[in-house]
Amino acid sequence: EGFNQLNKPADICKWSHCMPVGIILSISMQSATVEYYFLSVVNKHKQTIHRCRKLCCDAQELIIFYVDKYGEDCKQDNQNWIFLDVKVGCWLLDPDHPPNRFIDALDILGIDKCDMKKTACFLLLLQSCAAEKLYHKLKQHDLWKLFIDIEMKLLPIIAEVRCICVDKQKLNEMGNILEEQINVLEEEAYKSAGKRFQLNSIQQLSKILYDELKLDQKANVKVKPTSSLGLKSTSISASHHTLPGVILEYRHLQKLKSTYIDAMLQHVKGNCIFTTWEQTAAATGRLTSSNPNLQSVPKQPLSISSLQKCVQLRSAFIARPGYVFLGADFQHIEFRVFAHLAKDKSLSEMFQQPEDIFITLARLWLGKNGEKISLDEREKTKRIVYAVIYGAGAAKLTEFLKITEDEARNIITSFNGICPVLQRFRQQVLMECQKLGYLITIGGRRRNFPNINSCNSQTRYHTERQAINFIIQGSAADLCKLAMLQVEQKLAERNLSQAVHLVLQIHDELLWEVNIENIIPVQGKTYDTSSRS
Repeated sequence: EGFNQLNKPADICKWSHCMPVGIILSISMQSATVEYYFLSVVNKHKQTIHRCRKLCCDAQELIIFYVDKYGEDCKQDNQNWIFLDVKVGCWLLDPDHPPNRFIDALDILGIDKCDMKKTACFLLLLQSCAAEKLYHKLKQHDLWKLFIDIEMKLLPIIAEVRCICVDKQKLNEMGNILEEQINVLEEEAYKSAGKRFQLNSIQQLSKILYDELKLDQKANVKVKPTSSLGLKSTSISASHHTLPGVILEYRHLQKLKSTYIDAMLQHVKGNCIFTTWEQTAAATGRLTSSNPNLQSVPKQPLSISSLQKCVQLRSAFIARPGYVFLGADFQHIEFRVFAHLAKDKSLSEMFQQPEDIFITLARLWLGKNGEKISLDEREKTKRIVYAVIYGAGAAKLTEFLKITEDEARNIITSFNGICPVLQRFRQQVLMECQKLGYLITIGGRRRNFPNINSCNSQTRYHTERQAINFIIQGSAADLCKLAMLQVEQKLAERNLSQAVHLVLQIHDELLWEVNIENIIPVQGKTYDTSSRS
């Protein structure tokens, strides 16, 4: 490890007296795998490795190696380490263009490269130089605190997120149910069309819907092309014939089966699934999961009435023997963040009431003061709220609620009448973004929006949606990350770290695997800490 302005020796210590405690080797194989080795010069690996500041690019790989080598005993060590990950720091500086390699990080930091960069010694020198430049740039943009206190402390937690066990038999059973219903829908589609055709062929389907059945002409609706081939949207014509509805359900079930059954089974090793957690993939600051994406597994059960069966995809994930799952989430976190940022007194007061916020808003909108609000009315209200906040527009609301665009526009207008803060906040955020060219979240996360004043209306509209998404979802991500850190800290203080393992982070929800003997103290500490975050 080299020294730099972030990790320089005390004034009384001369450079010549700084003896290395060990060497980290990163060896790339032809198979694209990477091996890490720590060579200690004093033959005391665990004693020496935690004393030095970890200056690296992609620290998560280093932590995973260390955990694999030393096991559970090193978990507390990792959380006390101080990392300086150049890759994560550069992502904070430019979240829309995160560096995939160290060479990309050098470009972001404006560091000159030459042919010598291929030598190991020069790479170490560049890394030291990169860290120093990174420090000054992060300080300049008020990002250093977010980097060192949140993102770097989060590294060990993300790296130590365990695999999650799955019930392969249950996955296969749900796959069979979906396959059975897919076959039923296939026959319904043939019957509705009056002929057999390839349901997955966009060209054949478009020909049947618009050339043969002429649904757009019959409904007097101009259906816009949705691809470069000029093919038309299936969902637009769903209310004018039975075939489009059958096709949409067919596609939905096919996607569920291929994404959450077939793909998941391919990733099962033994009885577990290992996912990759990405800290720098989302410009909003959210953690993302890939290969496979466990964050997108549907939470709500799917009822298949024709078969009188129900598919609950999350039920296939199970805890290890002797353990149970413990989950905690932030109820309506994005809407709560919105209320906080908007500084709207009436909305904040609604959140203080025991009644669900969307039921309260549904009462106001529908004028049902003393009447019961149905689940459908609540869900409809929720969709309208988020559509207005994020600027989804009438077209998107039409798709969600299965109504005409005129009806959707009237709904948005009426909803803005009873809750004007939704539109007012959006206008305030966009005015600030147009003035500054960037936005900053609750946690100090920053994102530039160079196209916010673009002359191209489509580009500008897209950027406006990005801006609103960032300020709300980015702030929510800050709070969730803070909760992860605080929970880990409290568990460590109570010597419960070995009994609890974080297995999933689903944006506003955290899922732990807890030793059944420790569930009571862990549950109390977890919920108390999460609520205070």
